[in-house]
Amino acid sequence: MRNPVQLLMLFVWSVVLGALCGCGQDLPLRPAYELAQACVSLHDPQQYVALAVENAWSYRTRSQDDAVSAKFFLKPTGLATFLLYDHEGGYLARGRKGLERHWHPSPATEWQLHALELSKFGDNLPELHVLTTSDTKYRLGLVGSDLALHSAAPAAESAHQQVIAIRHLRTDACRPFPEAGTDARRLAPKQKSKGSDEPVLGFVDYHIHLAFPKALGGAAMSGGLFHAYGIEHALGECSQLHGKKGELDILEGQTGGGSGHSVDGYPKFSYWPNRKTKTHIQAYYRWIERAYLAGLRLMVTHATGNPTFCQILKLMHPKESEGDCKSDNDLAMQTDYVFALRDYVDAQSGGPGRGWLDIAKTADEARTMIQNGKLAIVLGSEYGTLFDCVEGAAFCTPRYIDQKVDELFKLGIRSVFPIHRFDNAFGGTMPQGGSNGAWMHLSSKISTSRIEHLVDLINPRKLLFRSIGGHYWDLEKCPVGVPGTPNIRSMQQFIDEDFNFLVKAAKSVPYVGGLLGKLLGWIFIDKLKPLPRYDEFNSTDSLCNKRPLQEIGRYLIQRLASKGMIIEIDHLSYPTLLSTLDTLEELSYPGFV
Repeated sequence: MRNPVQLLMLFVWSVVLGALCGCGQDLPLRPAYELAQACVSLHDPQQYVALAVENAWSYRTRSQDDAVSAKFFLKPTGLATFLLYDHEGGYLARGRKGLERHWHPSPATEWQLHALELSKFGDNLPELHVLTTSDTKYRLGLVGSDLALHSAAPAAESAHQQVIAIRHLRTDACRPFPEAGTDARRLAPKQKSKGSDEPVLGFVDYHIHLAFPKALGGAAMSGGLFHAYGIEHALGECSQLHGKKGELDILEGQTGGGSGHSVDGYPKFSYWPNRKTKTHIQAYYRWIERAYLAGLRLMVTHATGNPTFCQILKLMHPKESEGDCKSDNDLAMQTDYVFALRDYVDAQSGGPGRGWLDIAKTADEARTMIQNGKLAIVLGSEYGTLFDCVEGAAFCTPRYIDQKVDELFKLGIRSVFPIHRFDNAFGGTMPQGGSNGAWMHLSSKISTSRIEHLVDLINPRKLLFRSIGGHYWDLEKCPVGVPGTPNIRSMQQFIDEDFNFLVKAAKSVPYVGGLLGKLLGWIFIDKLKPLPRYDEFNSTDSLCNKRPLQEIGRYLIQRLASKGMIIEIDHLSYPTLLSTLDTLEELSYPGFV
């Protein structure tokens, strides 16, 4: 005998759907963001969706008793897209022959979930939804007592078969989806509105590279800030990029001597995260959330990159890398990734604007976000060859700078380093000491040379038989009282001791290792000569780069100021710094750090 709920469901199916679909138009739907993290069962007017006992790879409708129904945890993979994760660890999926049950997430297990708009028919109606495959071609429905996929094309005669009812269950009825916990409660969720001259409460992470997984062609850092399928996929092992024993991790090898490392990720984490690693995710979104719960309220994240390293990594990992290693592409990929993080957090929290972080483009926006209990993220750029304006680039004219600053602003970037680690068209860089500094020194030499791509070195029509040009840092002892850089490495010593690690790693790359070894070995090294030794200086001498601010650099400072952007003056050579400060003083511009 049917109970009142079933009779109401039958009424809805026959009357409401008939009214909605009688004209042959598609169903009136809205994205069901609010179902994020819900535990539900699915049913038609009479039967619940249950596991097929006779087949571990399928589902069916078979019972009027919700107690034996399949319990699905709705894990958002994006805004209004979900995994339906059942209580035994399976996934509702579209298969080759129709509806299936899979045991690993994939695009086949992702569903767009929309709610049927029934408000005009009154309140207290059952929750009816449409589940559409990720490619939007099919909808989940019923044929007799079985689940099936129907064409998503609007058709009045089949619309009633494309609607599924959802019943909410207690959270503990579902199997928890694998994810990192926070083990924390939020501190001061909201603050009273304050004026623009009053402080807001929280702490700041003023310099971070959240989007580094997308830097250097996406082929340096293992892991992601997030993944549609959760922590198991975001923080898996790193062998694909770093080699079976971590031997191909060239950025980590700069300071580790190329000894390699353990490559397993979640859940063992034998090697990472640790405070020293440069090439493994340290800022998974749940770890950022934990810091947010403890009071983090402002974060400045900088897109960054190194064209030389990017090109090397693309040669080593042609299948995994993306982009073209140029400034515009690098900055766009990294800023887009932070916006994608924002959307993903919103999806986990119930829809657009519902998440605990947002991206601020003005000081007022940041203040409002913080007052509302959110983490405000400011986008920045710390790129050595900003706008691809290498030293001597004729195209870096005022008109070009106008265009590129406008593009940067449209991306949402509000904080900019004009110079970072390399001499460029805008001025000189502050030198860096030690091994890390020597790698930057090498990259600076290349960025001032004729090399557009490393493969030009073996191209007889380009640089195989020609000098590459360019220069190393032009150093001098700093004026008395100026804190310069000690411990500048001899580039001869660096090539002899450190660079060989890169050559050795390149030779071990399958298929192309022989060519890479030759390219980065004697061909490349020969082009770098003569190598400066800096014998005229002691290791404790405080050294400064002589290169001053260029006129186009002064124009860049003026344009950034005119847009109200934050100008970051770290990494400037001493004469470039003095001229930059003079320019800012002439403009009476306080927006620099």
